[in-house]
Amino acid sequence: YNYAENELGYSLKPRALNINEEFTNPCGPFKIHWSSTYSDERESLEAIYNATNGHNWTNNDGWRNETLGHCQWYGISCNADSLVTDIDLRDNNLSGQFPVYTRSTYDGDLYIESHWRYTKYGLANLYNLRRLDLANN
Repeated sequence: YNYAENELGYSLKPRALNINEEFTNPCGPFKIHWSSTYSDERESLEAIYNATNGHNWTNNDGWRNETLGHCQWYGISCNADSLVTDIDLRDNNLSGQFPVYTRSTYDGDLYIESHWRYTKYGLANLYNLRRLDLANN
């Protein structure tokens, strides 16, 4: 305060901010709620299978079986809403790059990466995931 006034010639008001009042957002409350859909989660799990050489896993029971829900696939646990909560694929011969965030989509001449919400896969769609075990692969 003194430096700005003395050295730079700025005239400052000592109480420019009222720190005794709680800040309120003029735009109102802001809250983000992320959620997955069944098809988003299934697509994400299929991306994991494809990227980690799933056809050569030690145990891939149920994976890519169109007649089974993904909650019945080996190593997948879900909550009551059929949303993935645990992935346990330890000691299962996974190889390759595990898909975590987003993929690029090709649109004519451009690769679009700014539309991440619509192009995410792998772990990015699994909002209810609480445990991931990929040890010893």
